[in-house]
Order: sequence, then structure tokens, then C-alpha cells
Amino acid sequence: MSWAFAAAAGLIVLGLALQFAEFFIPSFGAITVCALIVLGLGVYVAFGQNIAFGYIALGATAVLWVVDIAFGARFLRRSPLVLKESEAGFQSREAPHLNLVGREGQVHTVLKPSGKVRVGEELYDAVSETVVLERDTRVRVTGVRGDQLVVRPIRNV
Repeated sequence: MSWAFAAAAGLIVLGLALQFAEFFIPSFGAITVCALIVLGLGVYVAFGQNIAFGYIALGATAVLWVVDIAFGARFLRRSPLVLKESEAGFQSREAPHLNLVGREGQVHTVLKPSGKVRVGEELYDAVSETVVLERDTRVRVTGVRGDQLVVRPIRNV
């Protein structure tokens, strides 16, 4: 066995291992580019040995590349790097104050655009949906953004 055969086989195995590693070490394709370069070098060295060995190495590399990606994709589904169905859309906590949407309150501090609003007996951080709101203006809660209530003035008819 010549050094060229061992070098070509070693480079091809290293390239396939790098491609498989891409599934577990996210590098945004950098490891895959390295894998392609190493695989290309392996096939180049194989063609340098003789033409027949080069074609065998090229065919084997193509087949093993597909097998490598298939196994990597299979393992990726069970990887901790991928969100499971039960984890999709996870929120660290429930959105606060959703039960206040639609309720009326009164501006406690001037909202330009944020400040404090009293709804019932409680004070809440709030942000005005439209304009600067003066103290004691009656408002309606139209939504929640983070921990802040979104309010708009109630127009007197």
C-alpha cells in the first residue's frame, strides 16, 4: 500500500467526519466548506496515484457523502440543538396583564408616551397608543406590550 493510497483514504475519511461534525457544531457552513476542501484534496491525491483509483475514490466519496448527510440528519432530529414540538414557541412566563385588555382606567402620570395608569386600585406601567395623555385622562387598555399596558384615550361623545 503506497502513501498516496493511505493519504487519499485518510483525507476522505477526515472530510466525511468534518461534514458529520457540522450537524453537531453549528458553524454556519464553515465546517462543511472545510470538509469539501479536504474531500477534494483526497480525490485529487487519489487521481495522482492513478486514474482508476481516482474514479473509485470519487464514486465512493459521492456515495459516502450522501450516506453521511442522511445519518447526520437522522441524528440531528434527536439533537439538543433542535427544538422539539413541545418546546416550539416557548415563553419564559405568561404575558402579564392580558386580563386587563378592554378595561378602563385613568392616567396617573403624564404619558409622553409612557408613564403610569391606574386600572381599578392598581398602578401599571403604560404607553400611549396615540398622543401625549395628560394626568386624569380616561383611557381604555387596548393591549399589552411586554410588561406595559397599551392604552388609548376614551373620547367623550
